[in-house]
This record gives sequence, C-alpha cells and structure tokens, in this order.
Amino acid sequence: MSLLFSPFDLHDITFRNRLWVAPMCQYTATDGVPNTWHLVHLSQFASGGAGLVIAEATAVVSEGRITPEDTGIWNDEQRDAWRPIAEQIRARGAVAGIQLAHAGRKASTWSPFSGKRQFLSPLSNQRTDEYGGSLENRARLLLRIVDAVRAAAPDAALFVRFSATDAADGGWTVDDTATVAGWAAERGAEFFDISSGGLVAHQQITTGPGYQVPFAAAVRAAGAGPVGAVGEITTGAQAEQILQTGEADTILAGREWLRDPHFALRAATELGETDASLWPVQYVRARPAR
Repeated sequence: MSLLFSPFDLHDITFRNRLWVAPMCQYTATDGVPNTWHLVHLSQFASGGAGLVIAEATAVVSEGRITPEDTGIWNDEQRDAWRPIAEQIRARGAVAGIQLAHAGRKASTWSPFSGKRQFLSPLSNQRTDEYGGSLENRARLLLRIVDAVRAAAPDAALFVRFSATDAADGGWTVDDTATVAGWAAERGAEFFDISSGGLVAHQQITTGPGYQVPFAAAVRAAGAGPVGAVGEITTGAQAEQILQTGEADTILAGREWLRDPHFALRAATELGETDASLWPVQYVRARPAR
C-alpha cells in the first residue's frame, strides 16, 4: 500500500487516507448560510475518495467575513444548514472539517478577495499593547483562541492553518511559523496545515509544482506535530513522494479537486492501489481494469 492511501490517526479519528481537500472559499452564501451549492460541492469530494473534506473559511461573527457572500457559523440557522452537509460528507466515507475564520483587517470586502492574518505578521500588526511587538505578543490572540476552542470542544481534533511566510523583507517567516506552531501544540493544537499567502504589495512569491511543500517540511522538522502540505500538488506520484521523503504527514489539495472531484480515485489508480472500497459502489463499474 502507498503511504498516500494508508490510514492516518489523529485524536480519536482515523482518516481513510492522506489525500485531503483544503478549504476553498465559494462566495455563494446568503447571510452566511450554506446552501445546496455547498452540499453538492463538498460531498462530491468525499464521493471522489478524499480522506478529509474541509469546508471553506467560515466566519465566527458577521463582520469577520471576507465578503458578504462567505459562509458563517455564528447563529443557529447557519449551524443547522451545515449539519446535512457534514452528514453527507461522512456518509461517503470522509471526515468533515471546517475552517473557523475571521478575516481581520481585510474583512467585509467584495469578492473574490481573500482575507489574511492581521496579528501574526509584523508588517500588518502595528499595535503597541499586549498583542503587538514581540513574537510572543503577536501570537497571543491565536494561542488564546486555541485555548478557547480546546475548552469548548475537548473531544475535537484541532487543526491550525498557517500562512507560513509573508515572502517580504521584515515579515512573518517560516521560522516564526514553526515556533508559534510549537506553542500552539503545547495548548492543544494537534495538526498544522501549512499554506502561504500574500499580505503586502512587495511580496515575492514564486509558484510552481509543490512550491509550498518546503514550508511544511520545515515546520515538521521543528517537531511541533504532524503537518499537511499544500500548493500545486497535482498527481498521485507527486503526493506520494512528498510523504515518502518525510516532508509532510498528509497532502491537502485545492484546485486539483476543482479540476477533478475524483482526484483521489485517479491518484489511487496511478499508484496501483487495488482496494475497491475507495470507490462508491455506484461507480465501481468505472474502475479501471488491472
């Protein structure tokens, strides 16, 4: 069996494989309430073999949305609308997750802009109180959030998603990410999704196949805990190599799932996986002959 399609255990959850769906904003909600688009969009990835499906950045308060079309989870109507979506994901064999978010200083803009962190980066955090200045101060809000989530959901698997670098002089660095991830792990965070993103106009981001994988590898090497790699990972062979070389514990993909909602089934075929259970029974006749 390939590493990519081996189970992954975290907390008290067993994920059926290590090929997961990263959160991707859809800008399709009304008043923060997910709808049939989100139901079909997210559940199709579970049918396509994903081990974990993470719903998009979902605001914890109305004013924390990136755009007015973002999903939310600050009231009962939104909670109740998420329930059947999570149930459908689980019914198709995947674990359902959600990215809880507040867009900070970039909240309440118009789609399709994406919100970034405010407190962690010294480029955006110009505060002079206990939340600004030193790395410890800039990390204070995140660590308090970890404490609060862990207290409210002691039985949940708690992930933290980092933008690992500002890619700009004087900004947030991969070393900062590794340090703060370690502090978050001490407070109960169990897994780190290592991405990156732009914050300032003078950023220098070079993209290409697997361009963010070294960030995940650096955080993993620092020993904070298991990590997921993301960033132009488009084939089963590429994903498997990342795991085999110890750069990450799992793979998160975004755009490749949009191009092919059955990415995991394709990757399994590419890697010679013979376990038919990954395929929905309704699709078994489409499984390539071996």
